[in-house]
Amino acid sequence: MKNNASWIEDLCFCIGESFGLPPCFPLDIHQTNEVNKMEIQEEQIQTNTQNNNWIEREKEELENNTYTKLPTMKFAEDTPTKISIDIQKPWERYEEINSEKNITIVKKIIPVMHNGELKNWWLNTKNPIYKDIVEKAAQSMKEGKISFEVSIFRTGQMKNTRYRIIK
Repeated sequence: MKNNASWIEDLCFCIGESFGLPPCFPLDIHQTNEVNKMEIQEEQIQTNTQNNNWIEREKEELENNTYTKLPTMKFAEDTPTKISIDIQKPWERYEEINSEKNITIVKKIIPVMHNGELKNWWLNTKNPIYKDIVEKAAQSMKEGKISFEVSIFRTGQMKNTRYRIIK
């Protein structure tokens, strides 16, 4: 039995000859297969290189995401918590990429004073209370204040966390 390359070459030659055409396969099909294998390997190397670039971007983000390192503000569930929010300088921005959902989560790192200790409140900008906090901050700035006090009431956990300002 002939090897596959020879059999294919014979078939192409016969088809071409019956229509008055030259053979459709190169004379050395093994050489063509080697070229294809090399192209596939080059594509795999490029893909691996691109996949490895994400870790470099991650390292850069870690270096660039420098924020004031303070304890995280934790609100007790179903209990009002009184805090003082610092508005002397713009709040730092933190971006987190959720690759599963292909979205970027933006949080503001808001400096707050709670029980005499300075802490960071990591607040998602899509959380409805963020707008309320910004409005209160704007009003306080108009009044010439550098901070303002609010009582926050938290319910739920994780993605179901909700905050309310108690008046």
